[in-house]
Amino acid sequence: MNKPLDLIFDFINWVVVPLILFIIIFLTKKTAKDPDYIKDVKAINAGFWGGIVLIAIVLVYKVGGYIQNGFPHNPLFQGIDLALTFAISVVVFILFVSKKAVASHRTIGLTVLLITSVAAYALVSYLFIRETNELIISATLGTAFGTMLHFASSPKSLRDFLERTKS
Repeated sequence: MNKPLDLIFDFINWVVVPLILFIIIFLTKKTAKDPDYIKDVKAINAGFWGGIVLIAIVLVYKVGGYIQNGFPHNPLFQGIDLALTFAISVVVFILFVSKKAVASHRTIGLTVLLITSVAAYALVSYLFIRETNELIISATLGTAFGTMLHFASSPKSLRDFLERTKS
């Protein structure tokens, strides 16, 4: 009887959460092709690769410590904090609503850098390091829910998003 629930649970933990993080990284890179940011391609690309370099710096630092002290042997699923999940959903929804401030031409490079580095670190940490998986799964699912909440409350934004991802 519990076998189907175990399969769904494992599917969410091993496929859905990493897939959401991959999609975030992919869409962040794809921002350079967005017609609204055609003037900012260099800043977006610099932000993306800066985020990758930042994650490399953090990983070298973290792995160096693990080589000396040993890697943690924590399980993939360490729980979920529902309050944090819904708080992040609200924050993501507000960020989408205030897109003009967060993703303006002045801040788009920094925004891409932050999103890329956080998503890449979360992905690597979630799958391999497993120190903060409760935070990562809560934040990832909260981000996905906040994004879907934005699309549900503004169907035009979903149509615009889908049109931009085709190119």
